[in-house]
Amino acid sequence: MTDDLLESRRVLIPRDVPADALRGAGSGLPLCELAGKTMGTFWSARLQLPRGLNLEWVEAALTSSFGLVIRQMSHWDETSELCRFNRSEAGTWHELSPELFQVLSRAVEVARISDGLLDPTLGEIVDLHGYGPSCSSHPERLPAARGRAGWQKLKLDPKGRVWQPGGLRLDLSSIAKGYAVDLAAERLSSLGVEHFLIEIGGELRGQGCKPDGEPWWVSLARPSNDLPETVVALCGLSVATSGDAFRRHLIDPRTSLSADDGLASVSVFAKECMDADAWATALFIAGADEGLKLAERQKLPALFTLRTGNGHADRWSSALEAMLG
Repeated sequence: MTDDLLESRRVLIPRDVPADALRGAGSGLPLCELAGKTMGTFWSARLQLPRGLNLEWVEAALTSSFGLVIRQMSHWDETSELCRFNRSEAGTWHELSPELFQVLSRAVEVARISDGLLDPTLGEIVDLHGYGPSCSSHPERLPAARGRAGWQKLKLDPKGRVWQPGGLRLDLSSIAKGYAVDLAAERLSSLGVEHFLIEIGGELRGQGCKPDGEPWWVSLARPSNDLPETVVALCGLSVATSGDAFRRHLIDPRTSLSADDGLASVSVFAKECMDADAWATALFIAGADEGLKLAERQKLPALFTLRTGNGHADRWSSALEAMLG
């Protein structure tokens, strides 16, 4: 390999590759691809199709899992379970579907650990900025909305119920897409599909390998060509990225304004795509310096891409550095 190629590419390999990750090498199974639209973006799946399994069944399982997430967690569909909770009366308990309760519980946990950098209660604030279902901006209403928001106002009990204090509007867009990837992976596994790569709008999860024994290689998006390409082997691993493409939609709970601390993007690696999705948002909102400190405390493999006066520069956490191969 030439020095120029080494300088233009970084390869990330998980330290803890599952023992059976390469069991699909030389399987003779066909490599199949599926794709479509969901959640306002595109999804795709590549997989080794087991013998006797119809590809149409696989596609139906994937699209039904996406549909479940939309029905429960969409803040754009006024008939969704989340929107019904947002409209509910003050001082009421609501029993949630198991999937919605799981996602909300994890969002609250990340909110607690990150000191509120990820806040699932910013639905009204996001909407008042013009990034929500109303598609209209009303900044004059932000002070009142800030008084109604706040993850600390949520009460969750072990029975799967959530307390609506009044006027609190959930927005799970920073975690629901990652969960949809995880749910799709779960559905594939239940069908006997052991080797696959799933993506929804840049959030990815890989399991096993391709029929030729190669891992599912994924190239992370670069904001410009002045940075080396980062290629990762997704073997029992997920990755999610927050950054410039959706900067305005990433609201800093501390200011109720769009996050802007010189970061172009943050990519986080985790076993569950839901976790990678949530932490990518929290670290981006934290900013380059505080985000890196938080990643170190939580031992998160994270790549920070900064905008500089001379272009872009990368920083990575210790956990990510350990993945460099």
